[in-house]
Formats: sequence, structure tokens, C-alpha cells
Amino acid sequence: MAADTITYNVGTTKAFSTTYTFTAPYRLVLDIVVSSTQGYLNGKLNPASNINFTSAYVTVNGAASRVNLSVDSTGVYELRSLVGTALAAGDVITLYLTGTSGKAASYTVTLGLAAVPEVSTWIMMILGFGATAYAMRKRKVQVLAAA
Repeated sequence: MAADTITYNVGTTKAFSTTYTFTAPYRLVLDIVVSSTQGYLNGKLNPASNINFTSAYVTVNGAASRVNLSVDSTGVYELRSLVGTALAAGDVITLYLTGTSGKAASYTVTLGLAAVPEVSTWIMMILGFGATAYAMRKRKVQVLAAA
């Protein structure tokens, strides 16, 4: 499984809206994790490093319907995720993130991509196992006569 990570520094104290678009190069299963951790300054939570995501969702091929990322945690540790989305080769995926942040805030987007084998690959593998089993079963056992 391959994974790409994007870290984005918001750099402003206000609402933000960010869009990421990519095209699936082949049939795959996609996992998305969006995370942010509020930092500490002098032993106390630093409000300048806080992020609050107000929405996080994806669309596939510009469809009007959207798939919301699940809210796994909020507060000091903001975490949104989408796990196990099957995509076809050439699908265009767009991730939309909106929220509010302090000027020292940042978040990380991690995309996990796992290839899905073609049906013909599975068939060839199963036929190969079958051919190997057949060859092993048909092998004649040589018996030496005792003298």
C-alpha cells in the first residue's frame, strides 16, 4: 500500500477552505485521514495552533452527491477519516476541507492507496495453483524392489 502525505500550514487566523483533487491511476481502494494536533506553549494549549474542521468530504467524478469523512475526534486532536473507498482507473477524487484556525495552525492529509488486482490476475493465479496440484497428484511414485 502506498501513501502520500500533505501538510498544510494555514498561516491566518480566520476561516479557511481548501480543495485537493487527484486522479486514480488504476483500480484501487482509497483511505483518507485528515488530522491536526493543537500545540503547547509554555505548558499550556496554544490557541494560535488550534484548528476546528467544520466540514470534510469527498466527491468522485464531480458528482453532486458527497461522502462525508467520519468525525473520529474533535478538540485538541482533530481527526477525520474515510476508509475503504473503491475507485476505478481514471476516477477524479476531490477532497474539500473547511474550518477555522489560529495563525500557527497546520493539518496533515494522508492518502493511502492499495491496488485491487484485476479479475484476470485472480483467474490466472487460481489456474496456476490447480495446475501445480494436478502435476503433483499425477506424479508416479517409483518403488524399488527389495533384494
